Amino acid sequence: QIKEMKGRCLLIHGSHDENVKCVNSWEIKRYLVKTADIEIIENARHFLFEPKTIDKMSKIIENFIH
Repeated sequence: QIKEMKGRCLLIHGSHDENVKCVNSWEIKRYLVKTADIEIIENARHFLFEPKTIDKMSKIIENFIH
């Protein structure tokens, strides 16, 4: 079903995610959701809603919805 998505999609990934590698986001875009935008947050881990990344997350989301 995900291959049938027509709208925009936002994938946000931490560059130091130890649970899911960044390459997985690129594979999702390449094989499943070609309309996806990918944002990599440098020096961030898997949990992106932490104090050091919350401002960056907010800006990414705000830019995506505008």
